[in-house]
Amino acid sequence: MLARGLVFQERGKLDEAIADFDRAIEIAPSNGNSYGIRGLARARKQEFAGALADHDKLISLVPNNADPYFRRGNLLSRMGEVDRAISDFDRAIALKPDSAAYFRNRGITYRNKGNLDLAIVDLSRAIALDDKVCRALGVLRSARLLTTEEVMFLLSHLRMGINLGRINGIDIRTINELFLLSQPAHLQKSSQQKLNAEERDHLRAEIIRERLRVFPKPDITKVAKESENGSSPEPPNQ
Repeated sequence: MLARGLVFQERGKLDEAIADFDRAIEIAPSNGNSYGIRGLARARKQEFAGALADHDKLISLVPNNADPYFRRGNLLSRMGEVDRAISDFDRAIALKPDSAAYFRNRGITYRNKGNLDLAIVDLSRAIALDDKVCRALGVLRSARLLTTEEVMFLLSHLRMGINLGRINGIDIRTINELFLLSQPAHLQKSSQQKLNAEERDHLRAEIIRERLRVFPKPDITKVAKESENGSSPEPPNQ
């Protein structure tokens, strides 16, 4: 039911989608995903009361998951409930402090509330988080020498960016493989000869460049796209 409902939703057939989500909830009432997905569909129809109820239920089922708070915060902001929205964004950020989208949407909500100082702080933080990911990707794609420590640091930021939806088009499995392939022992084995530190750094950088080269240039400005999953927190029409 969920799968067909998602197809209906992608085609803009929201009534049919919601009917399938209703049935999925009847079959498995403890499945939080069903409430979250139905809540998004209801929000798209501007059925805010129902969407809010679905997100309330989802949060009751998974209280330590950041995304439901983020989505409910977006919904509350659209409804003009800016203080409640900010409270939800606070909770989402506490649970997932490395999400640029969370800071961005809280910053927009502060802006809508008229608190421009806090808006600037949050929007600056969102930019800084994106910059870390962008810098990591840029260095990994172009560096000629990379130490083990540098690679661990940069790959961690890149994996964070992928997991948080900041980067698309790069397979997370490839990143995990690169963690392993970058280790000195694996470099020695792959070269089939004894390498000194500089030679390992050169080979490590070459392997990473080649593995990342096969992927298309990713969209690293996905804040708006990530926000779209919970609806952008713009104020309601007056």
